Amino acid sequence: MTTCNRFVLGLIGCACWLGGAQAQTTDINGAWARSADTCGRIFVKQGERVSFARHVRLHGAGFIVENDRMTGRVANCRIRWQDKGDRQFIAKCTGYVMDTLQFTLKVIDDNKIGRVVAGKPDLEIYQRCLF
Repeated sequence: MTTCNRFVLGLIGCACWLGGAQAQTTDINGAWARSADTCGRIFVKQGERVSFARHVRLHGAGFIVENDRMTGRVANCRIRWQDKGDRQFIAKCTGYVMDTLQFTLKVIDDNKIGRVVAGKPDLEIYQRCLF
């Protein structure tokens, strides 16, 4: 195998790996809330864009995922797929009232994910907001 062929095969392998990571991340794109009943009070959809409603802090917790980014009321996070076969993501966040926070998101099913924060024993369940 020539050096050129090895290089091309390496590029194809990288593209497949990156494509797989992107596909995994898109599984959780969208708006998420602790309760699906509160989605309409936490988020506003304008066209194809979802954003936080005014006075969101009065209605509960939620966040928006767009590819490898997660946005909450007070923090912005980068998401990285953790390939352990258990559909987990690692989120590293910086925000207005904290230095850095890291937590794990576990995909339960297409419309539910759990958030695991170090030091907290309970899994926080979030539901996908369907608009």
